[in-house]
Amino acid sequence: MIKRWVGILFMMATMLSLMNGFAVGAARVTVTDVMKAREYTDSTISTESLPYRLYIPESYSPDHSYYLLLHLHGAGERGEDNLKQIANGDMTRLIYRILNDEALREQFIIVAPQCPQDKRWVEKEWGAGTYSVDSTPQSIPSQQVMSLLQKEITVKYNVDAERIYVTGLSMGGFATWDLICRYPEYFAAAIPVCGGADASYADKIKHIPIWTFHSSNDQIVDPTGTYDMVTALRKLGADITYTKTDEGTKNDAMGHSAWAPAYREEELLSWLLSKTKSSSTSDASDTALNTSVSVSDQNQTTSSDNTTGDTASDSGKSSIAVWITAGTALALAAVGILLLAKRKKDS
Repeated sequence: MIKRWVGILFMMATMLSLMNGFAVGAARVTVTDVMKAREYTDSTISTESLPYRLYIPESYSPDHSYYLLLHLHGAGERGEDNLKQIANGDMTRLIYRILNDEALREQFIIVAPQCPQDKRWVEKEWGAGTYSVDSTPQSIPSQQVMSLLQKEITVKYNVDAERIYVTGLSMGGFATWDLICRYPEYFAAAIPVCGGADASYADKIKHIPIWTFHSSNDQIVDPTGTYDMVTALRKLGADITYTKTDEGTKNDAMGHSAWAPAYREEELLSWLLSKTKSSSTSDASDTALNTSVSVSDQNQTTSSDNTTGDTASDSGKSSIAVWITAGTALALAAVGILLLAKRKKDS
């Protein structure tokens, strides 16, 4: 009889563990669910609206200042559905990581605009991986993005001006480099991924901490622009880190999907959170001595096989942890009952 009850308790432990595991998995925040669809129009720039997604913490209070992250998508996510720019898991992995960190999701405001199908963030062919900022007028969508930040987001919400960050991939990588070149005093740090840059602007952005990712075998956007900018910035003692994503993009025949390993980089969030405008400006030289790496020194080895963005490995780890905790507790209870029953029988 005792053995029967112990068996039942063990079965209950397993079932409870499974239920808790599923509950943890279900509790994961998905990017598309929590980033709300919005539109922005600045008639001084264009009569056409700019679709964008916006995340505001549930506990938002005007008495508290918040970090701001601008996320700029690639060419394939252009359109007017106001969804594609946040629908790809690997491309929005950094956002996903923030939203699934209980502390960070209450600290960040996140903006993800969508570029029209017939336009580009930077109106240049991207194959060469480099271009001239001076000879390229700022695009209408790019102007709209900055207007959105300066006239809407930072006016309506209490944004910490010391912590405005920008990242983008592919066409958005171009835009990330382009925006920090055009607005060098606005951003606290930048993460351009497989984009193109104008190395002649290195001196103007040398105070901005930058972590850039690009594969040396990228056949869509030539990495030369990234390499030249990194080289120029390192010569100026800037806080610049360049990660080659060759290993992380080995399953991509075109070698272009650097965003997959980039946004999974374990140290990326802690690096980003350590950057502020004031510290970047005053300590740029000292920081560079500690954090800058040569182009060949740091290689990304994270696999990019998993492209399902809302099933991160940390979710599985959380489920396993709950499984072990609940299962162990009930198992110990079962053993305790068995021992108690045996003691009563012996007495």
